[in-house]
Amino acid sequence: MQTAQDVKLAYFFHGDLTLDMPQPVGQGPHGNRLVFRVASGTIDGPRLKGATMPMSGDWMILRSDGCGELDVRSTIKTDDEQLIYMHYRGLMHGTPETMQAMFQGKAIPAADMYLRVAAFFETGSPKYEWVNKIVGLGTATVAVPKFNLDMYIVE
Repeated sequence: MQTAQDVKLAYFFHGDLTLDMPQPVGQGPHGNRLVFRVASGTIDGPRLKGATMPMSGDWMILRSDGCGELDVRSTIKTDDEQLIYMHYRGLMHGTPETMQAMFQGKAIPAADMYLRVAAFFETGSPKYEWVNKIVGLGTATVAVPKFNLDMYIVE
């Protein structure tokens, strides 16, 4: 049986993203829906470099317990003109004061907010076909409009 120590992570990339202020859809049956559009972003790692394409965004739900459920879809255009679709889901939470400060653009230390994501990738590019067969795990810091993502490959 494998243990947690047997799971290895390899650094994949850093994402430096700028978000638009959220569109408040409002309180629905699952929680308070907010839609964030990624206005711009760069992806920089040893095996992947590029930028986010328009139409990338997060369809977040703020639950009644104060936890945010992230539902992000993004297309990355690599520096060699290939397209990679990235989809990740995750959770973020902190104290009510921390969450409010984050939405007001105040920098929140990573220790004060839990933000973790699980990512999947898809491409038709032969050069990057290997991303179709990996799972990514990420951590992030956020101070709207900035979102900094560090993504790792589960080996």
